[in-house]
Amino acid sequence: MGWRDRRGRSIARVPGIEPRSDGRELVYDGDQLAGRAAVVAALATAPSEFVETDANGDVAYGSVSLTPEVLLKLVSLGTQDGRTWAITMEDEVAHGPARAATDGLRDAGERDWFLGPTAAVMAADLGAAWAQEPDREYIDLTLDEPIPADLVLASFVRAVVTEYRYALWRAGVVDQEHPDELGQAAADRVRSARASAVVQAVEADVRALGTEDA
Repeated sequence: MGWRDRRGRSIARVPGIEPRSDGRELVYDGDQLAGRAAVVAALATAPSEFVETDANGDVAYGSVSLTPEVLLKLVSLGTQDGRTWAITMEDEVAHGPARAATDGLRDAGERDWFLGPTAAVMAADLGAAWAQEPDREYIDLTLDEPIPADLVLASFVRAVVTEYRYALWRAGVVDQEHPDELGQAAADRVRSARASAVVQAVEADVRALGTEDA
């Protein structure tokens, strides 16, 4: 199958954890991989919960908070070969506080087909050959080399944390759990990712396609 190398060794599979499969694609639920070392390390960078804040930096009225552990339950990763990955998010993640910076950038005039911070940071982090964000609920990545699912999920968690801290930093939210230095580092990481060769190439290609369709 496509997720094995020439010697029959597993590529996308994570030892000891059985994914769902339809015979063509492997699908891991995020919480299946919560105990993997790379994912644990990524979760250690996250706040205790992702919360939506108002203009004053207070928790927004009626907002829904999201712990990192719950976030994993709302994410799945699918692949056929370990190179091409589809990350699927439930609404609570895709449209929740963890991805608030994407809304801010698009409200400021970004076209929907440009990569949001999470997708851009993942693309740069994994050295993707291609990336797209066809909808808020999906991120598609094509990598140069196949990697296992836990490393893809760890990159996703790091990217979501970066976007979240970046959004709070842009809103001027600074407190004990969200210190200014982490917000500044997140902003630098987003800027670096969006300026990376892979993200620039992806956005140039999609811009050209958009021009042709106009």
